[in-house]
Amino acid sequence: MVKRSRKDAWTNEEDTLLAREVLKQIQEGGTQLEAFQVVGNLLSRTASACGFRWNNTVRKTYKEAIAVAKQNKKDGKIHESAAINTIDIRVMIKSIKLLYTFAEGGDSRFTDLIELKNKLESENKRLASNLSTLKVKFEEISAILKS
Repeated sequence: MVKRSRKDAWTNEEDTLLAREVLKQIQEGGTQLEAFQVVGNLLSRTASACGFRWNNTVRKTYKEAIAVAKQNKKDGKIHESAAINTIDIRVMIKSIKLLYTFAEGGDSRFTDLIELKNKLESENKRLASNLSTLKVKFEEISAILKS
């Protein structure tokens, strides 16, 4: 049996990006919702989807980093801890790779959207042509009825 992954499945890079932003918001006194909105915009996902992913999967992996971020916020520290710096570097590398994938068209969601756009443009041209033809026929029929 072949296991198929979902088209909208989360990648490790996306999970890491989500974790990085949540930790940043915690440390800077922001809210998790703000982090979910930021990441949602970056990944073309809803804030709710990001929140669900965080609460059900990602949070478990970053318990220690969350505690450090909360303590840094409490202590008023501006500088990030070594654990968070390590996360940031990995996230940056993975984010850059993800951006290259998008730019090269290697992401199926992007490719699907381009195909849909092209299909809709063709359909629009066809319908505009049909409308022009129908207008001409309508004018011909109107002229016949007036005479």
